[in-house]
Amino acid sequence: PGSKLGVNTAPGLSRVGRMKDYKELLRQFEKPFQMLLHAMTTGVSGATSAFHVLHRIQSKEPLHWRTFTETLCQPELSLEGKEEKLCLKPLFYFLPVMVRRNLLSFLHLG
Repeated sequence: PGSKLGVNTAPGLSRVGRMKDYKELLRQFEKPFQMLLHAMTTGVSGATSAFHVLHRIQSKEPLHWRTFTETLCQPELSLEGKEEKLCLKPLFYFLPVMVRRNLLSFLHLG
């Protein structure tokens, strides 16, 4: 089966394309970062929304950015190309495109 990211995937190898899969992907992050990433799904204003969420979260609890970064970079299995070659890609790659763009914009705001 294909995906929105142009990567061919096999069942159980990758979580791309469906909302339930995105929710499964979010569970790999600590709760505060789940909230940040969820704010980034709101479209073009997602980075700004996440920035406001960040300020609310930081007033209540410390954030562990190293863990967040490690989770984003953790390798995930995927099948790629017509030959469906098995490869490893960072979890960041499997986030929806809008979230990836907003995450990069969010980091630029900080």
